[in-house]
Amino acid sequence: VSQSRYQHLENNGSAGSDVKISNITVTGSDRILICGVNTETTSVGVTGINYDDGAGGDAQAFTQLGTDETGDGRISLWYLIAPNTG
Repeated sequence: VSQSRYQHLENNGSAGSDVKISNITVTGSDRILICGVNTETTSVGVTGINYDDGAGGDAQAFTQLGTDETGDGRISLWYLIAPNTG
């Protein structure tokens, strides 16, 4: 991995929310974006994550790796292989 970055995104949505990531610049030839989502309640969950590189093309959908309930909340991991550069 040539570069890693942590970014906090906050989405105060309801159950079944989609998350859009659009303010990350991606470069290089071996690219992967990984996103972890943590909720404070099990009644709220993310149904999809999309990456928009801002170049005017279609947003790319992340693949869900897994979800687990942790006490009162929920955590899920998502990934996107070879996201568009931009």
